[in-house]
Amino acid sequence: MSWSERFLAPRDDVDVPEESKTLKKQLETYVKERGTLTPKERLYTMYSVDEFGNYSPELTSIIDLSLASFCGGAVVGGFIHSRAAHIFWMENNKATAFVDHVAAKRSLQDSIVKGMYKGGLMWGWRTAAFCGMYQAVATTAAVYRGKFGIIEHTLGGCAAGALYKANLGLRGITVGCILGGVLGTMAGACSSAICYLTGTDLDHIRYYQHQWKLREEEKKREKIKLDSGATDRVKGELAKNFAP
Repeated sequence: MSWSERFLAPRDDVDVPEESKTLKKQLETYVKERGTLTPKERLYTMYSVDEFGNYSPELTSIIDLSLASFCGGAVVGGFIHSRAAHIFWMENNKATAFVDHVAAKRSLQDSIVKGMYKGGLMWGWRTAAFCGMYQAVATTAAVYRGKFGIIEHTLGGCAAGALYKANLGLRGITVGCILGGVLGTMAGACSSAICYLTGTDLDHIRYYQHQWKLREEEKKREKIKLDSGATDRVKGELAKNFAP
């Protein structure tokens, strides 16, 4: 047994929480049910909601990654364009006569804010489209094949790269597809290596994240019910105390 197997092997002397055991059984049942479906049925299940209106774990991961990419791109783009707007304003208003320093500061602030919003929106939607396309294609291919490997990342990288360079015509699409495929293959190799070393796979991670999100939403709903019940009780007590 290698050092990684000894390090990652489960220990019998460690108490596993009952909640983790239940979640593991649910995961095993989920994987077995998906394994009995045809590729088209798996895709239909992926892009549909259940009886409670919840998205599938795969679709949830695509949405979450797109939103996170939009936020990250918006932050980076806003910083870059606000700095560029500040430099542009300073270079083009050296000889501008303002009424007072307050008007000059207001003009500079407006220029920076406009640049920040413009850059944040431009970088945000582009980053979200790139990462969302990558994740959507890779996940769709994995669901269709019934397993997740390096080829799914390659396909996702090709699609994302082609989309990113679509404005440059056929030549740009070809170059973007090739570069995206290379980067996607590298990302897939790294992801597969990490999953191999940790003894897990992306399906398990995605399912655990999805179940954690559902539990958090259930806790919020229970808290809202408790708060509304407490409010109703307080209103009832006040009505009794101040009743004529």
